[in-house]
Amino acid sequence: MRRISWPMAVVGNVRAAAGRLARAGRSVGRVLAAGRPVRGVERCACPKEFSGLSCQLPGRGFFIDTSGGRDVSQLTIKPCACSNRSELCDPFSGQCLNCRDGFYGKKCEVCPPGHVIETGSDRKTICRPCRCPGPAVSKCKPGYYGDPARNLPCQPCPCSGNILMEPGSCHNITGECLRCQNSTGYYCELCTDWMFGDSVTRRTAQVS
Repeated sequence: MRRISWPMAVVGNVRAAAGRLARAGRSVGRVLAAGRPVRGVERCACPKEFSGLSCQLPGRGFFIDTSGGRDVSQLTIKPCACSNRSELCDPFSGQCLNCRDGFYGKKCEVCPPGHVIETGSDRKTICRPCRCPGPAVSKCKPGYYGDPARNLPCQPCPCSGNILMEPGSCHNITGECLRCQNSTGYYCELCTDWMFGDSVTRRTAQVS
């Protein structure tokens, strides 16, 4: 079984987080192995930047920045950069997830075709459908499938919540899932190699 491990005392803000890790207490937890509880397994009390039994994974709202290359000493933990439209991102790519107000894209910065960005009285920007008359809808927006031209209504792609709402994530006619996140299968219902968990009901495929 492959394990991901990398030193806490690395450059950037990971170094600061490592100091907090050194002060973090440990508690003995219980994990499941072969369907049976095992006692005596240490579980670290991680600072917010990290998660996992050994604080080896990014915490909620953070991702591993690998822009420095494969040198492990160049890895840093950074907050998700989602334009204040989401608090979640993919822990390894930084791709924002569950963007609000009609946006999508790596940083929740893209407004879908047929929509315009509008700023309300509260200075909040949203994507809204164009109000001007136009041609009838001929295809479904990203994350949905159907065929409006043949009176087949658009509906969410059945991908177990494991795709990004952007073009190409699923087939716009059949609904087949094409770009699953940490999962695979027609419905993104299976964890990929080196991952474990329940990718359907709990959406918790994790690095093993």
